[in-house]
Amino acid sequence: MKGTKVWIFYVSVLISGCAMFGGDMPIHVMGSVPANVPDSAQSNCFLTMFYAESDQVASSHAVSAQFSTEFIVSARSKPYYFVAKCQDGREYQSSKILVGGPGSFGKTFDLGTLAAK
Repeated sequence: MKGTKVWIFYVSVLISGCAMFGGDMPIHVMGSVPANVPDSAQSNCFLTMFYAESDQVASSHAVSAQFSTEFIVSARSKPYYFVAKCQDGREYQSSKILVGGPGSFGKTFDLGTLAAK
C-alpha cells in the first residue's frame, strides 16, 4: 500500500509540472540603469516588461537602480523587452530577449545596463 501512495505522489507531481509548463512560469531578471542617474532618481524606478510583438505591457515592478526581480511569463517562447522609468522621468530600455520554452523556467536573465531610450 505504501508503494502505491508513493507512486501516486510522483505521478501527481509529474502531471502538475506538465500542467505548469502549459501555462505560466517565473523568470528572474537583473540589471541596472546607468550610473549617471542621480541617486534620488535611482531609488524609485518602475521596470516594465513589454511583449515585443505588440509593444503592450505584460507586467511592471518597482525597482531600484540595481535591480533583481521576478516576472511571470508565458511558458511558450516569446520575445520581450524591458523599460525602466525613473523618478526623474528618464527612461531606459533593454534589448529584446526570447523568454519561455525549455530552459527558461527559473532562469536568470541579466539585462546588463539598460540604454537610454
